[in-house]
Amino acid sequence: MRARLNAARVTIYLRHGVHMCLVDEGAIFLDISTNAYVGIDAETQCALTTCLAGLDSGQNSAPPDTVLALMRRGLLTDSQSLGRPFSPLTVSLNRALPYGTGRHPRPGITAIHLVRFLSALTRVSIMIRRGRLLPLITRLTTLKASASLQDLQSAFILVRIFRRLSTAFYTAKNACLLDSLVLTEFLIKHGHRPTLLIGICTKPFLAHAWVQIEDCALNDSLEHAQTFIPLAAL
Repeated sequence: MRARLNAARVTIYLRHGVHMCLVDEGAIFLDISTNAYVGIDAETQCALTTCLAGLDSGQNSAPPDTVLALMRRGLLTDSQSLGRPFSPLTVSLNRALPYGTGRHPRPGITAIHLVRFLSALTRVSIMIRRGRLLPLITRLTTLKASASLQDLQSAFILVRIFRRLSTAFYTAKNACLLDSLVLTEFLIKHGHRPTLLIGICTKPFLAHAWVQIEDCALNDSLEHAQTFIPLAAL
């Protein structure tokens, strides 16, 4: 009997490409491969603590039926090679790049800026329309690994240039994911290492994306971004 009980014990992992954050009502999953959000209630979240790596309470019992249902949806896996332990996301967000130039001179737009912006906008628009968010983010992660610039002031100048270009092609209102992905690629192509943040709020449910360098939001106000619970940092 003891051998059978031990055999039933299994550790569960978040599948690669899936992110999760804990909320008062339970938890929210984001599956990047389908750009789909899944919410679970507090009872199911409690069941996760018996088997999810990084969250488990030490009971390490066989997965309850509610957890098995999440596995069938492709959010969780019992294969360590196909997944990773859950780790709560902590994001430092203390400032935002103001809109308008203020005392700064209006930055000039070069042909390189225009080409890199249009290239990013075209690629991101096509891949979002085709539902290929995971390959797009994987590509940006690979490109970012070779970027090395840490000069915040040059990044801020590029963001101001980006804002002038983007307003000629789309409005960022109700297009935060498009805007954030295009800005992320634009900055990476100029050698910077931005972070794409995806956050949620639950009452009512809303999802939002913005871009940061260090603790500074680049395409959102501080007050607005701080209303969202960080779900993924990419």
